[in-house]
Amino acid sequence: MDYAAEFKKFLTSHQTSLAVRVTFSVVLPPLVFYNLGHLAIGAAMSIGALCTSLTDTPGPPHHRRNGFYASIALNCITAFIVGLTNSWHIVLGAEIVFFSFLFSFLSVFGTRAGSVGNLALLVLILMIDSKKSQTQVLLNSLYIALGGVWYAFISLVLYRIFPYRLAQQAVGESIISVSRYFRIKARFYETSGGFEDAYNALMKEQVVLQEQQAQVRELLFKTRRIVNDSTIKSRVLLMMFVDSVDLFEMILSSQQDYNVLHEQFDGSGILGEVGDLILRMADTLESIGLAVQASDAYRIAPDNSLKSLERTLDSIRDKVPPEGYTSLRHIFQNIRDIRERMHRLSLYTHYDGLTGTGNKGEIDYTRFITHTPIDAQVFVDNLNMRSQVFRHSIRLALAMLVGYIVSRFLPWGHGYWILLSISVILKPIFGSTKRLYFQRLGGTLVGAAAGGLLLYFVANGPVLMTVMIVTMIIGYSVQKRDFFIYSILVTVFVLIAFHFLYNHDFREIVRDRVVDTAIGSFIALGAGFIFIPSWSHETMRESMRAMIRANQRYFALVARSYTGNTASVNDFKVARKEAFVALANLSDNFQRILTEPRSKRQNVSFMHQFVVSCQMFTAHTASLAYYEQTLQKRYALENFDGVVREVNVHLDDARRLLGDEPAARQAAAESGGNAPVEPESDPTRLSARHTVADQFDILHTLSRDIENAVRKYGRAAA
Repeated sequence: MDYAAEFKKFLTSHQTSLAVRVTFSVVLPPLVFYNLGHLAIGAAMSIGALCTSLTDTPGPPHHRRNGFYASIALNCITAFIVGLTNSWHIVLGAEIVFFSFLFSFLSVFGTRAGSVGNLALLVLILMIDSKKSQTQVLLNSLYIALGGVWYAFISLVLYRIFPYRLAQQAVGESIISVSRYFRIKARFYETSGGFEDAYNALMKEQVVLQEQQAQVRELLFKTRRIVNDSTIKSRVLLMMFVDSVDLFEMILSSQQDYNVLHEQFDGSGILGEVGDLILRMADTLESIGLAVQASDAYRIAPDNSLKSLERTLDSIRDKVPPEGYTSLRHIFQNIRDIRERMHRLSLYTHYDGLTGTGNKGEIDYTRFITHTPIDAQVFVDNLNMRSQVFRHSIRLALAMLVGYIVSRFLPWGHGYWILLSISVILKPIFGSTKRLYFQRLGGTLVGAAAGGLLLYFVANGPVLMTVMIVTMIIGYSVQKRDFFIYSILVTVFVLIAFHFLYNHDFREIVRDRVVDTAIGSFIALGAGFIFIPSWSHETMRESMRAMIRANQRYFALVARSYTGNTASVNDFKVARKEAFVALANLSDNFQRILTEPRSKRQNVSFMHQFVVSCQMFTAHTASLAYYEQTLQKRYALENFDGVVREVNVHLDDARRLLGDEPAARQAAAESGGNAPVEPESDPTRLSARHTVADQFDILHTLSRDIENAVRKYGRAAA
């Protein structure tokens, strides 16, 4: 592992930048007002800054700005209402139920609205034990709002100074994710057989990659400055992201029958060399992503490994089957095209006039983004038990009420730690709740031990303050990547902060933190299992339907190129995006099922067969699209209308078995008419035609596998 590169990646990431902003905005007010003799004002501003800063997720500036406004207003109102009524336990209990439901339900309007609601819930939790007069409550609410304004000011000013910084970080991180996906592909060349772990790793990375690409689309395509500006930097950022998605398709399109390849080439050692080359290329791609993220220029060093591999293959040509030789030749061509696209990406990092002359106008960016309207009808439409958000909101409200009641009977501790643990751990799907339960509880125990030892041996105030700031920065930097480490670091931060604020015996603080967190974690886990639980298998059928629809649309548009018509660039790219997103959602749903209780993991083998078949179908459709580009036009010796029709028949049958009746249509009409093909004697072109025919045959087989997996799944579930 290149530790210097890993450190640079960490240092220049968006999460680290956000963590530094959050830490600065949260720590500075208490320090300033402590020296002025008004620590309470600084503490209130700190809460306001924290509860506004965590809504600052990547996105277009007007969305971030509106999120700040909504968060500041909601936090202020919540603090005022709870501050006035927290002396009346019954009223406060009713408020906890109502606000927990309402704030959680805001997620129907999108991720940012959900973050605003979650942070308002945090304000509610922190205000539960605050005992103040009416005047103090009003002032405290205004100070919390002022803290939010303070953070929003910092964030928006930094955006004005560095308008492209966030976009560069997001694009760079998405390229780094593509490099991780590429590195996993090398496993298929390193060993024969036992590819299940590699396929599972691909599925997991696919989920992360699609989340990042969706975030980048939201950021780039909804930002007027980037889409409409004619500056070199705005053009390059758009082209860089579009090319990185094309590069991912190239990597995906390298799908082969790896068992057959190993049978044919294991004795030669050439597959191991291919795997080593892919690993080196993945390292280079990661370096390009890191350069984009850090706003550096990068230049790819020359590498003659591919030519050496081609010479090796030619030297053993007579010793291997012709089909194997042709497959490996196409793999080499795919690698060459990937290297050319990587070279183009590396040129983009220089942001010069030459790389900024690409055409942005051919792509309709509005078709690649989704809009979640803030509409009362959306709110009303989700007020039913079919809505996962509605069920989760009820579950959270009941769990918070149980946690509040339990906290009233405890003779020690801070009740808000119980409620805080519930709000953090309890998620819409039980599998996610279970994972966070162990990570939060384990992280708190380790963090409490580390923090307790630190407070026992270190009494120097500046040293403890330094440790507190460092743990906060690192903790918020790794929050999304490793919640266990985050829980450790945030526990250390909280213990030191309470030591400064209240100067209590640190052993009492450690005990309260551990016990209350354990209680809250157990309530959250129990609520996820008992209160109208949501299991991932309940949504699996819809994920399967969406996957088949997306694959069918993607295949139809690609097949047009081989039957006389060509789809528009926009139609093709939208269909490709929808297929990739559907595959990521399907994989994520399946991975969550594997974390749930055994009694809820029924028919897993059939689901796994379906997921793998769909993953391979998407990959081979991408291969077909890649061959259409690289092999120059159509090389069909026979009419492909028949196999296109058969593929659609199998996929239509699979949809019907899942309760999704496809629209009546003719498969051949969907793919277009077939152009006449002149006889060909060129061996290279004949090989190309054979390769295309093989891809159609594989897709036909996979469509049948998908239908069979759905049929078995339906029988077992009946």
